[in-house]
Amino acid sequence: DDDDHCEVEEKERLEELKEFNVFHPFKTKIKENTRISDVEWNQDIRKIVIDIKDLNRDGGMKKLQYFPGDSIGILPKTKREEVIEFLEFMNIDKSLIITSIEDNYSAQSYEESVNKNKNNGPMKITDIKLPISIIDIFIHYLDINATPNIYFFNVLSFFATAEHEKERLDYFTSIDGMDDLYWYNQKEKRTIFEAFQDFPSCKPSLNYLFQIIPLIQPRYYSISSSPFLYPNEIHITVALLTIT
Repeated sequence: DDDDHCEVEEKERLEELKEFNVFHPFKTKIKENTRISDVEWNQDIRKIVIDIKDLNRDGGMKKLQYFPGDSIGILPKTKREEVIEFLEFMNIDKSLIITSIEDNYSAQSYEESVNKNKNNGPMKITDIKLPISIIDIFIHYLDINATPNIYFFNVLSFFATAEHEKERLDYFTSIDGMDDLYWYNQKEKRTIFEAFQDFPSCKPSLNYLFQIIPLIQPRYYSISSSPFLYPNEIHITVALLTIT
């Protein structure tokens, strides 16, 4: 019946999209980035137009089917200069090329480091295509701007060489220190890089960094266009947030 037919079509549509994930994103261009809110209004609302014609070209993948209200995942990346600053702070050779990553570096115990993609299942750092430069792995995959969790602070405590830093880290991961950790971590919105700066004696090896730094997660936005009107484009409407 019609319901069964629609269900089959939906499964086929989702199957087509399994080709793309965090480690194999579809790379394209922004065709338009236009402010649509009045310039006198305090909120900057943008219309973003994403070019998907290469998905729909002859000989390529089947024509991408989407519907208004579907979500598109957009992968951000860390600024190169910020990555350079982080690597220099951590005393990591910026010319390093990563040629292998062992399974125990995939941070299975650190749930935030796994992208639970609905179509592809858990994504691990071991899925990254190698070789890759140390700069690129931090620009595109490892999120030094993520909020650290308690596992992160447990590992840092192990590497702290300054006694006062170790005491503070041990306190943060104790029952008595949980409220203070929550304030430090969540209320004050510390990033992983900022936490390292607050505990400068902690210099884990690269192997441990691969464990405790989570993967960059896609940001999901609702699609605001119709494929019938714009078959080679995806439109999203977003509010620009400026953090000072």
